Amino acid sequence: MIRRTRPISVQLELTYACNNTCGFCYNNLDRTASHKTVPYDRMKIILADLRRYGVFSINFNGGEPLLYENFFDLAQICSELGFDIHLNTNATLIDEKTAANIARLFPAVCSSLHGATSGKHDLVVGRAGAFVQAVAGIKHLVAKNVYVAVNVTVTQQNHDELGEILQLLSSLGVGTLLLSRVLTNDSTIAVSDEDFLIAIETVFRFQTEGKTPFARIGLPQPFPPCRIGSYSKLLNFICECNVPCSAGLTTARITPEGDITPCPVLNAPNIGNIKTELFSEAWDKFLDNKWIKIGAKHESCNKCLFLPECGGGCLPCNQSGVLTE
Repeated sequence: MIRRTRPISVQLELTYACNNTCGFCYNNLDRTASHKTVPYDRMKIILADLRRYGVFSINFNGGEPLLYENFFDLAQICSELGFDIHLNTNATLIDEKTAANIARLFPAVCSSLHGATSGKHDLVVGRAGAFVQAVAGIKHLVAKNVYVAVNVTVTQQNHDELGEILQLLSSLGVGTLLLSRVLTNDSTIAVSDEDFLIAIETVFRFQTEGKTPFARIGLPQPFPPCRIGSYSKLLNFICECNVPCSAGLTTARITPEGDITPCPVLNAPNIGNIKTELFSEAWDKFLDNKWIKIGAKHESCNKCLFLPECGGGCLPCNQSGVLTE
């Protein structure tokens, strides 16, 4: 049986350009160039098409979206069209004026911080001065009553500093903590299951023992409960925090060059390009029985009681698989 689904949320990546050079970034093209971004006038047509098609949420991403020349113009159009809009930013470009513009359109923003000190954070993102700018940007947003979520990507470089990072984020007034895992097999950056479980345990203790816990914890790359080993005490916490994969089901991605993919981080399958066709036209030709998330590489996962809380893990982490034929 052919199952057709329409995404209700689209990750709209406006540019590859970024003032940071994080080694783990999945958009690893030249971050100093525009890379043939979709023309502004065409983007306006696509946004109207997305709204007619039933998409109600737009997540601006990149690269660094604030480097896109017409960013606030597009955000204003999205607001007028009735989209629920979100922004992912490294926060380094946010001064008081920019924070005010963001607060006018965005009730919530997701930023990132990967260290509790300049030395650690700047090492991870590859640029001196980024830590001071990011912290200042988060403070400006909080001062304008923007709800701030912060993603911490756990790497070999920063996993030993996570406790201090949590303390810092709490003191800044961050509402939601997202704990991510590096989407790479590079052992010089990526952490093991054991190290990531230790990181999750650190967050668990902060939430249960700390004086100022976060309002919400999320694991954007869901961790399969079947792999928790001796960390069984974390089972319920992991299940509560996991964000199951919705690629091709309720979410989709548009890259800076206009390519449409069902997964927010994988470049395949490429099902069309908004420079030459409408998103709705491309998606209507996409038969999702040709690209089905099946839970995991092992068939036994489909019988697991925890599959709804896990989704089989995250595809780029090789914790689950797809049918491409």
